[in-house]
Amino acid sequence: MSTIYSHLMTCAADQKWGGQACEDCAGGSFSAGGTATTTSCITCNADKYWNGQACEACPAGAVGAGDGTLCTCAANQKWGGSACEDCAGGSFSAGGAATMTSCTTCNADEYWNGQECTACPGDSTGTGDGTLCTCAADQKWGGQACEDCPTGQFSTGQFSAGGTATSTSCTTCNANEIWNGQACEACPDGSYSAGGDATTTLCTTCALNEYWNWTACQAMTFHHVSPSSSSATVTTTSKYQFSHAVKAPHKNVVYFVPKNIDVIGKLDVESETFSELQFTSLTGSTQNYEGGTVVGSKIYMTPMHKNHIGVFDTETEEYSTIAVYASSDPKNMANGPPASIGTKLYICPNMAGNVMAVIDTTTDTASLITLDTIPTYSSRRFAGSFAVGDKVICVPYGRFDTGIGIYDTTTQTWTRRSITDVVPDQASNGHYMYQNGCVAGDVVYFAGDRRAGVGKYNVTADDFYEIAVDQAAASFTGCAVLNGKAYFPPSKGRSILVVDVATDAYETIAVSGVEDIQAINANYRSFG
Repeated sequence: MSTIYSHLMTCAADQKWGGQACEDCAGGSFSAGGTATTTSCITCNADKYWNGQACEACPAGAVGAGDGTLCTCAANQKWGGSACEDCAGGSFSAGGAATMTSCTTCNADEYWNGQECTACPGDSTGTGDGTLCTCAADQKWGGQACEDCPTGQFSTGQFSAGGTATSTSCTTCNANEIWNGQACEACPDGSYSAGGDATTTLCTTCALNEYWNWTACQAMTFHHVSPSSSSATVTTTSKYQFSHAVKAPHKNVVYFVPKNIDVIGKLDVESETFSELQFTSLTGSTQNYEGGTVVGSKIYMTPMHKNHIGVFDTETEEYSTIAVYASSDPKNMANGPPASIGTKLYICPNMAGNVMAVIDTTTDTASLITLDTIPTYSSRRFAGSFAVGDKVICVPYGRFDTGIGIYDTTTQTWTRRSITDVVPDQASNGHYMYQNGCVAGDVVYFAGDRRAGVGKYNVTADDFYEIAVDQAAASFTGCAVLNGKAYFPPSKGRSILVVDVATDAYETIAVSGVEDIQAINANYRSFG
């Protein structure tokens, strides 16, 4: 305990008695002095201050400076007499050791730099509330002055106090985005933009006879690649040599699924060279496979006059099979490519019976799901399998009351959606109705077979109708969706059908340079 020496000697405040004379207290320590003179000084805790006589807790909201000298308010607070108070909007304070009893408001062309109001630099303009300085829209802060953004780049024009900030650079948008004045936003479905240094404020919509080539709309052209003259099989006159064209993953190669031929076709897109891949285990020159779907590096091919799935690995270019059915005389077992959901493939039946084939691609094994009795015409049921979300959609083919087959893979339930309001019981077109197709979002398109139109089924809305097409029945087959348009290659026609998925408007593109239409049929049965 310190001894008071007031009867002998008194020291000044913040001094102590050193035994022979008064001595100053060390920095951050205090004493009352006078009649309370002691032989030691006092230090205050972090959130206390020396009030001249003793250490005292800082008032509500204030923070001790740590050395006991004073209490402080936070930045943009003032001392209200009994506690720290927030500055009103648009006014500021430095806080800390510079705590004041009032806040500061900056002039219109000034900003608060954290300690004081400062004039906005260069030719920038204050926002009026002291928070920011700004350049004009589509300018950036260059460090000393406002600078125009390069062509194809944009900004809001704002930068933070001191010029450090989001707008010290200009913004480019991603492909298929535009600048809306404040930020990048996605183009509406069916419209496009190049993005990058070609960023614009408007998206582009291509005409039906154009496609988006990633930088601009380009007119579509068609030409065919002839097989090598040394080919002994591909140059035969057999119709429907290949049933489906499938793009290989990770390389610019298209493989052709064999139908009335015993080779797998291979087209190098960059060099436009076509070759054939032969396998001793791929036998039979008629009705091999009808469509293919890629999972990983493999193409799984739907069987026609086969009891097995064909499997082609695009990495190793090896061919194998997976046993599925057990028919003594397999005929037209299924049509179109398998539907892919997760790691499984689903194949709707044509003449395979009332069963749906399921392929587990993790083990390359098959199983069958028994379905209810499906109305048929000449034992025909469905002509394709397509995935929309967790549902498998089966293309109606056999006859008018076959309906659209729907298998819910989540609930494992099977239903058939009636289409008799669109397809009546007519001998001319009430059977062999639709064939193959493609998916755009939650819509499945069915190419007409005996029907001249294109079937359109919205799975989410459960809405089916037919797009009337001024062409003969079976003019087109299959389809592929690209840039908001569905492209149907010719089957018995001489044109490619292009349907706008947003408006249902359509256009045909004549296929030129091919004299024999059967040559088209041989190589372009459907797109992948």
